[in-house]
Amino acid sequence: MTHRHSEPIRRADALICFGVFLASFCMMALLSPGRIDIIDGQLRNEAARGLLDTGMPIIRDRLLFPLTVQGNGGLYSIYSIGSIAAGLPMVWLSTAFYDPTFEMGRFLFAFTGPLFGALSTTILFLLLRLRGHNVRQSILWSVLACMASYLLPLFTSSFEQPIHLPLIGLTLLCSLRARSDRRWMLAAGLSAGLLLTCQQSYVLVTPWLCMLGWHGWNLRRNWHATCRFALGASVGVGIVIASNVARFSALIEVPMHASHPPIFAASPIPGLLSLLFSPGKSIALYSPIVLLSLPGLWAGLRARSQTAIAISGLCATHLIFVSWLTFFGSDWAWGPRYSAPLLFTLSIFLPESTRLVSRYARQSIIGLSIVIQCLGASVDHQRFFLERDLSPYFWYEEPWYYFEHSALFTRLSEVSGMMTGGVPETAKRFNMSPYDSRTYCIFRAKRSSAIMNQFEVFYLPRPWPLWMTMTKDTVPISPLPWILGLLLGLFAGGALVRRSIMYLDQKSADVAINAEQFGQ
Repeated sequence: MTHRHSEPIRRADALICFGVFLASFCMMALLSPGRIDIIDGQLRNEAARGLLDTGMPIIRDRLLFPLTVQGNGGLYSIYSIGSIAAGLPMVWLSTAFYDPTFEMGRFLFAFTGPLFGALSTTILFLLLRLRGHNVRQSILWSVLACMASYLLPLFTSSFEQPIHLPLIGLTLLCSLRARSDRRWMLAAGLSAGLLLTCQQSYVLVTPWLCMLGWHGWNLRRNWHATCRFALGASVGVGIVIASNVARFSALIEVPMHASHPPIFAASPIPGLLSLLFSPGKSIALYSPIVLLSLPGLWAGLRARSQTAIAISGLCATHLIFVSWLTFFGSDWAWGPRYSAPLLFTLSIFLPESTRLVSRYARQSIIGLSIVIQCLGASVDHQRFFLERDLSPYFWYEEPWYYFEHSALFTRLSEVSGMMTGGVPETAKRFNMSPYDSRTYCIFRAKRSSAIMNQFEVFYLPRPWPLWMTMTKDTVPISPLPWILGLLLGLFAGGALVRRSIMYLDQKSADVAINAEQFGQ
């Protein structure tokens, strides 16, 4: 009996995972800007294209040369090899199209964030299932964690943080599985090592990820498991070293621009208080749903849960590290971008809010969080910075800036102006970029506020299905087939999840009936 039903149920779970991934990807892709919206993404796109064409992530775009560093055989960006390689799938896909201006390539590269956002949602669903939550709860909270939090505007951007989260989630998943099967610690270490290829600073939280797979807190008792984890992580460390030696003849250290301010501040106080309480970068303000994770975390700490303790240590370590950075605000970005790992890991405690938080409070917090994420995805996030002609390193010059200014509160007037005033008559081009391109990133000018009204990008909705159908400028692609294809994928993913849940419900009912008959 058990053997006969176990395989179809596992197959149904796999179909649910695929449905969640497909629906999440299509939704995030439809909400993305369909263009590279930040210089960080432009550098990674160019490096990935160089890696695909030449085998080395060289930068060949002359406009980007001032943002590169000299290395072996050419100019390179300072991004780690993992963050660069993550763009390869979309860059490779663009080679299937005739694309002499690279507009299609940049359009597809904008789907890198949604791709890793969908992976994050799927892995979070598996994490919640592993923690014992039912299918419906796991789907609901994994989708809310990624769609009703600050993660949504991040997943629809060209920043690199969306690449990190599936690897963090996969490491969590493997470490938790390792409690029942020690062989999973090798996989957990391998995933943590791949995370280090994207950002070496994650080495600070790697011990907490390892301890998630321990039995108790005794190192001697968990020595073999720790060695397996370290062996897996060494693969990623080796990749980092090989990449840096090939590019810069350095082991770990990647050179920074000479004009860049110091990385670490004299005190973490401005950063910590800004990330917790400021109107401009508060984690809870930009993502209220994180508040629903805290009761479950606190309950776990009171029960001395190893998972709760390890996650608390991970989040505290990450928060303190980010607070000590001079650029703790992760500008130029919407909201506290560097808090994404904290939000993602805390999400595993969201389902506990159903029994620890009143229904009215839950619904109010989720509703407010959804509204805030809609605001975040509605208008180009650089408008706030360019209208104020902020200097490139304003965050270093004014560390308390976000206690006086808030992109979130300003966004209300920006959306209101977009809906009532529309696009100024002076706007003759779509994008504020040096090339005649609609998908190339925005380049900041010395007096950007004086020329912003010449470009539609700041006054049209951010999602590409909207601005491509509303712009007076030429569009880089034919949007209708892409819109229809993504909508079809969204409905197909939702239908697949629904059918799979119905199948599992029917199987559960059959098992219950058979058990009752057997008892009689």
